[in-house]
Amino acid sequence: MRRLLFLICVLILMTGGSTRIFGEEEEMIQLLLATDLHYLSPLLTDYGPLFQRMVESADGKLPERSVEILEALVQETLNSRPDALLLPGDLTFNGERQSLIEVLAQLRRVRDAGIPVLILPGNHDIAYPYARSYFGDKAERTDAISGREFAAACASFGPDQAFDLCPYSFSYVYEFEGVCRLLMLDANTEAMPGGIDQKTLSWAEQALKDARSARLPVISVTHQNVLRQSGLFYQGFVVSNEKEVKDLLMKGQVKTNLSGHSHIQHTASEGDLTDYATGCLSTSPLHYGWIRIDPTGEVCYEARELPVCQEEALERFRVCTSRQVREALSKLEIPEIIREKMIDFAAAVNRSYFAGEFDPTFVSAHESWKLWITYGRSTFWYFYIRSMLG
Repeated sequence: MRRLLFLICVLILMTGGSTRIFGEEEEMIQLLLATDLHYLSPLLTDYGPLFQRMVESADGKLPERSVEILEALVQETLNSRPDALLLPGDLTFNGERQSLIEVLAQLRRVRDAGIPVLILPGNHDIAYPYARSYFGDKAERTDAISGREFAAACASFGPDQAFDLCPYSFSYVYEFEGVCRLLMLDANTEAMPGGIDQKTLSWAEQALKDARSARLPVISVTHQNVLRQSGLFYQGFVVSNEKEVKDLLMKGQVKTNLSGHSHIQHTASEGDLTDYATGCLSTSPLHYGWIRIDPTGEVCYEARELPVCQEEALERFRVCTSRQVREALSKLEIPEIIREKMIDFAAAVNRSYFAGEFDPTFVSAHESWKLWITYGRSTFWYFYIRSMLG
């Protein structure tokens, strides 16, 4: 019998068929999580001069490759066949209604293939004031998405299949029967953008009590981080009422939260609670999370990369960071050859930090960090890199 079960597991892994791996006494849930897609509809831009200036002066995203990135995510999901695809927020570039329409059209391919798609709104998705189209040298307002519109359009991506549905926000509980529950928490309502309102917290508290009564572990999912992922950057990145939310999850014996928003690949822990922040899907290295959950609620998290646009994404991130660093150093009297070394070093460090590959020992011993200590102490970038070092 043991040999038969082993052979079945090997066959499942080799064929890429069912994604649930069965042992003798347990069943493991597997999830694909992608956050901060920031999809921009091709109908909203001609990719002209204004658009190029906008993306090159931003944070390294690739909105001009939105179609390829979304299609790659859909194909990756169809190929790997997880038990669910999780998309916790910032589906759209800047809250454009047309962008959401196109994202949902692609996600229906996943849902129609029998893979549940579970979404949450991000801060860029609901009533975002910067929904724009970009043609020529003009950025013009385009239709944004209200909370009511988002809820109606996205009802079949989570709420319609929910075990329990919150009446106060786009929050819900999804159950993998007999194994675990996902507590999907909406922190981006129009009434309380960036935080989780008291009515939703009360609903969530009862949902956690119900799960304990059913002896089912709970994994929570949010757009904003629940725990601080950076010593320097956390305001605006964690939920605004972080203490209340953190206390709720800890009291409810939640050990794992899954989040995005900050665009960095990072893990933070406090007490028994761990918050896995998955990097931005449209920024180098186009990370998504592959998550395994055993029946005790223990989580194994693995960061993976989409196999598209990698070189372009890396170059975009390097160019955007280099421009910001060069501007910060422009008013300092630094020999040009040293300035360029400092710029290249900061760009490489920033990329490694966002990609979850940061090595503090290597950075602190690097010759170029000594140049920053000598020449760049008065700049933001010096304090930023130093904060990474702890």
